[in-house]
Amino acid sequence: TARAQDILALGPASGRGALAWVGVPCSWAEAGSDAIELLHQDALRDAACHRAWQVYLAHMFTLALIDDDIPIHPHDFRDDFKVQLKRQIQIKYVDRVIPNVGLGIEFYDFVKIKDALIYPGDGRTSCGEAYFKVEFYLIVFQPAVDEWLVGSIIGSTPKGLTVSLGFFQDVEIPSANLRTPYTFDQAHKMWVWQYRSPDVPETLNYFYSQDELIRFRVTSVDFVAPTGPKASRQGSPMKIVGAVDRDGLGCVSWWPDAPSSMEVTPSTEGAPAAIQEG
Repeated sequence: TARAQDILALGPASGRGALAWVGVPCSWAEAGSDAIELLHQDALRDAACHRAWQVYLAHMFTLALIDDDIPIHPHDFRDDFKVQLKRQIQIKYVDRVIPNVGLGIEFYDFVKIKDALIYPGDGRTSCGEAYFKVEFYLIVFQPAVDEWLVGSIIGSTPKGLTVSLGFFQDVEIPSANLRTPYTFDQAHKMWVWQYRSPDVPETLNYFYSQDELIRFRVTSVDFVAPTGPKASRQGSPMKIVGAVDRDGLGCVSWWPDAPSSMEVTPSTEGAPAAIQEG
């Protein structure tokens, strides 16, 4: 069970941009209770594709049991208390990182709501709120090690690649985790896989181009504990480290359609910016 004191008071996690290729809104906080179901209709035209998306999402997301004291302001006492509790939970947990658990995505369901306690207020720091002891399930983004994900390349430096999942942008692929042999093209400021085909004597260069969709596997999910005042904290409280060191991984356009368990070779027809070297 994740408890309230485990929450990092760092504000919303980075990466609130739209995940356009699956139709996710610009922020999970704005998505509403059906956020997980807001998939692009073109990707759901057949049942097999729909099932594939359900499996994909089931691996990316999980349910975390949270135990917390949730306040309701006196102004809201006349409203449905469950609606107000859900609203307060959304405000507090969505787009925030729970250490060693994951990124809060969406309220799922109540487990137990105990009687509220009303504390006297001083009119300044408190106004007589009613505090409910609540247990509830929260949908969290919690990828597993060796899970395969797809994102887009948003940065290339001599240290490696930075990848965005749309709703989460703190994904790093260190240069040591790229497919070998590789090199960094200083002129274009991007990494290159120097593929050597057994059928072609020349080396084929496959560029990790900006904004290209990339398939990678998760090697670790790291959580950074706060070490100082909120204003002085640097970086994200949660970071995913990935690798593209296996067949089928790398830019999506490099590989023909084939099950990930099959042995595949890069496509020389649809590859982006493939240049032959003598």
